[in-house]
Amino acid sequence: AEAIVQQVYEHGLQFRTPEAITAAHTFRACHYLRPMAIWGIYGVLMGFGSGE
Repeated sequence: AEAIVQQVYEHGLQFRTPEAITAAHTFRACHYLRPMAIWGIYGVLMGFGSGE
């Protein structure tokens, strides 16, 4: 788990959602949105933005 924390916080990935990290230590699809889809579904189910 320590390696993941280092990768995320030392390389600024806490502000971006990469699709994958390559063997060259770069990342692909910086603002990849599929991981955010679950939050979109959750928002719809919870009535996010409905004004209630």
